[in-house]
Amino acid sequence: MKKYLVASVLILAIFSSSCKSTPEVSEGETSTAAPMSTGDTKYGYVLVPGMDIRETDRGLILVLEEPINFASNASSLPSQYDGSFKVVDQFLTANGNSVTRIIVEGHTDEVGTRQHNMILSEKRALSGVEKLSDQGVSRSLMRTQPLADTIQEYSGANAHRNRRVEFVLIKDSNGLQQYRNALPAN
Repeated sequence: MKKYLVASVLILAIFSSSCKSTPEVSEGETSTAAPMSTGDTKYGYVLVPGMDIRETDRGLILVLEEPINFASNASSLPSQYDGSFKVVDQFLTANGNSVTRIIVEGHTDEVGTRQHNMILSEKRALSGVEKLSDQGVSRSLMRTQPLADTIQEYSGANAHRNRRVEFVLIKDSNGLQQYRNALPAN
């Protein structure tokens, strides 16, 4: 009887540990799960489908396959960006304790006064925090940073893309200091 009990416990232990391991994907197969190979990491973070990371003076910024943009003079988020927020949530889940803070930046185009754009960019950043919070991301992890029209990445026919939110990853106090030092003077 003891032999069967010991054997059962061993089989259960082996089965449990195999269920917790990362599944292997054979060459030529695709997986819908989070990336598993070292080629799917960047700057020490695990990437998830639908995003990338780029390095800036302000730090590492999530680059979404579908960037989150706003209509002129608007701060409400259209439902078309729900998938982009799910990607951010999946990224944060996949990277657990590697992110100590995420700064949700609000940006505007150059239309309007600086004062109006600062208020609008704060509302946009808060909309981003609210959306992530609704998905279960802890508010204590997130901070807002209104930047108005101080960082214009697009011009001409693409100037509307400056009306956006961006997500900056902060790993530690050095990263936070780097971020603060790189902010444009108002």
